[in-house]
Amino acid sequence: MFTSENTNSLCINEQLNDKKCCLTMLLYQYFTKYTILDLIQINNRKYTIDTDTLHTFQWLLQQHRPSDTLSKISNQYHQCLNKFPIGNLDTFLQALNNQYDLFMTELKEMDISFKSIDKRDNYEALLDKVLGCPDLCPCCNRPCDVDHTQIQSKPGSKNNEHRCLSGHALRAMNGYKFEVTQEASLLMCDQIKNDRMIVVGARCYQWSLFKRDHTDWLFDSPLNKTELNLVHKKFLTIWTKIGPQICQVYRMKFVTHNTKRIPEKAIHKAYHFILLLDASASMGSENQWDYLMDAVKEFLDRRRELKTEDRFTIIVFSDTAEVQIEDQTVNQVDLEKIKFHDGGTSFSAAFACVVQVISKFKEKPHPNSIHQNFAIVFMTDGEDEYYSDNEINQLFNTHKSVIKKFWTLELSDGCRSVETLEKINKKMGGSFYDIQNAAGLVTVYAEVATSTAIASN
Repeated sequence: MFTSENTNSLCINEQLNDKKCCLTMLLYQYFTKYTILDLIQINNRKYTIDTDTLHTFQWLLQQHRPSDTLSKISNQYHQCLNKFPIGNLDTFLQALNNQYDLFMTELKEMDISFKSIDKRDNYEALLDKVLGCPDLCPCCNRPCDVDHTQIQSKPGSKNNEHRCLSGHALRAMNGYKFEVTQEASLLMCDQIKNDRMIVVGARCYQWSLFKRDHTDWLFDSPLNKTELNLVHKKFLTIWTKIGPQICQVYRMKFVTHNTKRIPEKAIHKAYHFILLLDASASMGSENQWDYLMDAVKEFLDRRRELKTEDRFTIIVFSDTAEVQIEDQTVNQVDLEKIKFHDGGTSFSAAFACVVQVISKFKEKPHPNSIHQNFAIVFMTDGEDEYYSDNEINQLFNTHKSVIKKFWTLELSDGCRSVETLEKINKKMGGSFYDIQNAAGLVTVYAEVATSTAIASN
């Protein structure tokens, strides 16, 4: 294939190596689509290509030109061709073909989907951009409309929080109402004041504490007051058309504007209140018991202001339960007589005591008696390790007809019986308040005390 005029001056190994390099150079010229000449220079020595080989490669270059991509790749090896001498073209091409088959087999077995090679979560970012954020407001259920793809941090993390930039929906559209009036709540999340108590699901929260529990959301609106009022007006227009159907589903009173939470001339029903107070050891720490006593005082003051003819029974419980105030008017209740217990926590003991108390009054029934209208306020911060459903089932089966109201107040700072408490509350058809710290007890007890309005003059 290759001959040189100076072969006599070279040893056999040098000639063989030069000719191998000539073959490499010939293939290089073909792959890079250079004009194939009849002369190749290797190590400053000139080699002539025989006529048949020259015509064959010139014909290949015309009839089977390599791709531009192959030419570009081959061109990168120009400076190191002498490192790849080819001794036998047939053997080289066979090895190349085998390597190609092996490479294609491995390539087919590789997971080369976009999602598998997406190391920077570009797929999720693009999907988020196309579909929008899937997270819903935990209060009004309106979708987040933030473009999270503008920031590298995870959606919901600090500086990339979820938000309803165009305004929240009316809470009524998610089935929320005011407990006292049963009116559909026409408030938007960005209109709620921090000190307001709201119902979300089966729980009651102070709005500021609800926001603290959902730090992945920013509830304050970026809209100014005029823009916010415009959005509210737009939702109210929609509400007039679809509100009646929503109210029918959620059993709410349809209104186009909300009255005050407690009308000026509201009529409040009188009850025999049974206050269940947790006096276990944990309530003695961090002034929690003192906060609870302040809350009970606030409760009594609010009921006194309403001038209702209530009766009060106060049961203090730990691992045992004790009636410390029984069947007294609001003015008769002496908080100094309420003593702290210490010890463990037994919900069963508390409810067994309630069963006995109500049974005692039911033995002396009177028409329209206050003892036919019990309202139970159950407050705890503890965990009953040995709790069973027996006592709450007995209370429900025996006395549910005279228990008109039930509230569960969970002091969640240290409370580990959330599921049990929710189960108890659901059984009694009550309202669940999640209180983050003892300082919030006063606000919640005040809210409960004034939630008994039934009508207005």
